Amino acid sequence: MLHKSMSMNFSLKLPDNKAFSTLHFRTNAYQCKPLTISKDKNVTLKVKHFFLLKELQSKCVVLGVEIYVYLTFQDSSLTRHIFVLKADTTGLSSVRFSAAEVVLEFVDYLVKVNPEIYYEHASFWSKDESKEKSQSSVDSHPAESEYAIVNDLLQLGERVKNEPGFLRNLSFYLSRESRRGNSKEFPLQRPTLLTTKISLFTRAADAYIFPESAKNTGKHVASGNLLFRWWIALLVKITDESWVCKADIPGSEARAVERFLPELKNWSRGNIYVSSENNSYAIRSIPLFPDDPKGRFLEHLIVENRYKGMNTTRYWEELGFRQEFRLGNVVGIIGCNNQQREIGGIVEDTSTMMTTRKQYKALHELVKGEDYSKKEDIQGMCETGILELCSRLGLNLIDKTVTGSCVAPVKRLHLAQQTDQPRQITNLTGLVKRKKK
Repeated sequence: MLHKSMSMNFSLKLPDNKAFSTLHFRTNAYQCKPLTISKDKNVTLKVKHFFLLKELQSKCVVLGVEIYVYLTFQDSSLTRHIFVLKADTTGLSSVRFSAAEVVLEFVDYLVKVNPEIYYEHASFWSKDESKEKSQSSVDSHPAESEYAIVNDLLQLGERVKNEPGFLRNLSFYLSRESRRGNSKEFPLQRPTLLTTKISLFTRAADAYIFPESAKNTGKHVASGNLLFRWWIALLVKITDESWVCKADIPGSEARAVERFLPELKNWSRGNIYVSSENNSYAIRSIPLFPDDPKGRFLEHLIVENRYKGMNTTRYWEELGFRQEFRLGNVVGIIGCNNQQREIGGIVEDTSTMMTTRKQYKALHELVKGEDYSKKEDIQGMCETGILELCSRLGLNLIDKTVTGSCVAPVKRLHLAQQTDQPRQITNLTGLVKRKKK
């Protein structure tokens, strides 16, 4: 069910009377490999989102967020997994703004939007592609080539030889739309129940999206500790008591992790993939996300042929001994799981640009291919580069202008500072010298 409600409202998150613009583009949903290796082979769709915030005064991109949304269909149930891939700032803003509030607004929107919006123009594998992806054709057709196009041509030649009249339908056969199963009718059973999950990992770095941006004096590069705490505080504002939220730093002691956690009943140390009730094989429970330390370890186990005897509990214990968790900086893993409810949500924001995967890749590469320590280059990209690329790609650029209305609170002096009474000194170290009486 679609609820007509306000979508993203960045005006309340940005400084009063300051002008910005937002650019949000996403791919149409397309079928991908399942997040976990399962016997059920549930159909999984993937949607890539990319959000940019530009400041009009500096004429520069100042913030970016990249998020992947996965939809896994299982009979009447749909699991939406929101994987926060990257969030970054450029340090090129001429005014101070809260990056946390902007990221919060975007992630919250993706949580609240009705996942049924992704059904339109979704593309699915053909039967041949499904066999190829699941590798079920290896045993039944040992003579097939590893290249899909070679197999297609061989099948086409055999069909034409047996059915000469088939040539009349050749153009239809070669049509990309027909091969991808991109029809107006949604080919799957429409689920009625929805489970939403949010996953991310935190790792300190100079730049995630914007290369060389750490050279800009206006950019604040957070440590691993601050970044872990920052994301937890952000997700606290998105989730309520109906969510089960877990956070962990693999390889760290329980007390070291718990000091980062909020004092809320629905937050605890751990992860949303491993539980005492579900201690199955790791490959059936741990999702494979791109550029994710959990997935890299799982792939390592598969290469070493150790995955067969690895349950989720043991997997999580060994994960903490991986080198990227032992380098001295905090690498945290956070997950939030919402209980199953009736499917629904708000309508899609009208400023969203729909793209093909090829168009998305071109825009993505343009933004990530610049040197963000060179302000003039970034201004050129924002003023003409993105517009010209959209024109070549046949896209209508939707650059939505937003004027901030958030008034910064007036900082008040602490009560102890407003009086003329001397401040009380705490001598914890014993180094404070006392006056002689």
